[in-house]
Amino acid sequence: MQVAVEDLDKAFQAFFNRVKAKEEAGYPRFKSGKRWHSIGFKQYGNGFKVAGRRLRISGVGRIHVRWHRPYEGQIKTCRVLRKAGRWYVSLACDVPEFVALPETGRVIGLDMGINALITDDKGEQVDNPRWYRQGQTELRLKQRKLARAQRGSNHRQKKLLSVQRQHEHIKNQRKDFFDKLVYELIQNYDVIAIEDLKIKNMVKNHRLSKSILDAGWGYFKQRLLDKAAEAGREVVLVNPAYTSKKCSNCGCEFENFNLSVRWVTCNKCGLSLDRDHNAALNILDRALKILKRAGRVREPERSGS
Repeated sequence: MQVAVEDLDKAFQAFFNRVKAKEEAGYPRFKSGKRWHSIGFKQYGNGFKVAGRRLRISGVGRIHVRWHRPYEGQIKTCRVLRKAGRWYVSLACDVPEFVALPETGRVIGLDMGINALITDDKGEQVDNPRWYRQGQTELRLKQRKLARAQRGSNHRQKKLLSVQRQHEHIKNQRKDFFDKLVYELIQNYDVIAIEDLKIKNMVKNHRLSKSILDAGWGYFKQRLLDKAAEAGREVVLVNPAYTSKKCSNCGCEFENFNLSVRWVTCNKCGLSLDRDHNAALNILDRALKILKRAGRVREPERSGS
């Protein structure tokens, strides 16, 4: 009950914050038993306990758990939740401070896009897998079957579960991809420069909104910030304005520039390269200037060196 009341309080606090910010408020909705998918426990030993490789929950008993890794530190709280018909347990632990990774002396600038998911300042690109669009055909078939099923029937519940698992599969594909990418970046670079994109504003473009959300820029940015904090790395968020439109060599703006232009050529200095590569170079230069103004000056090795 304590956790349920805390969740309710968080929902109303978020609602009041949206009202103050003059955003679309979205009053907290009532959750019936069918929409209640998690329970929480605030204190270890009070309602839950780990017994060997099993989780003991008050009123339920010992539950077998498939541990994906050993937990670290001292367990503080627990939340049991259901996603797409499968059950998960999330344990919050009090862990000692993380040990920073050894310095590599390297920095990298990254441009996030749709054609190429990631482009670095060396010009190397990571292709966009387009997870949602790849699974969209199968998802549409399952959604049609769900729409035809009679409301309240067991058959509809099965079709709903099928749709939920398809969405969960796409989400896991995206999450796994970015987790591996972030791990590689954190291991190899001391400073990682990315754009501080305002995704909420960008998705107002209805022609690109699906592609932008499918790319998962928000998850990538947050995951990178979290893992960098643990490893003692630094992520520099730069203003994305004109990173693609300005020449990375002389700083002049390109003429007749729009989203259809994929290769840029500077009439002033003769620079000619991919637009995303040019943007990555500008992002890195802006990040180094931010570090210099902050007094953290050094000349690290760039990704292309």
